[in-house]
Amino acid sequence: MKIFIFLLALVALTLTTSNWEVLFPNEQWNKFETKEIQTFSGVLKQKTSDGLSFMQRDIHYILETKDGQIDVYAPRSSLNQMYINQKVEIKGKFVSMELEGNFIKEILPSEIKIQ
Repeated sequence: MKIFIFLLALVALTLTTSNWEVLFPNEQWNKFETKEIQTFSGVLKQKTSDGLSFMQRDIHYILETKDGQIDVYAPRSSLNQMYINQKVEIKGKFVSMELEGNFIKEILPSEIKIQ
């Protein structure tokens, strides 16, 4: 029985690490042209709240890359918790913009997988 459970866990881990999970497929902001999509790698962290945000939306996640941190936009704090503190790859659009008088850089994610 223990061997069966171990094998089942191993299959689940293999499926998880090899498949991309599509994120927010019905969101209008998540309709990118193929040329706009980039792949980002790093450790996904849940951002701790530091009080009220200067923006009208919160950033709940950051991706720690070898070059620094990038905010990851995910409405409603809705990324699967299995990705937190894991080395992941995220496909999405990188945006840098001025919003409410502040300059921000973030990833608008469309897919994610554990590396």
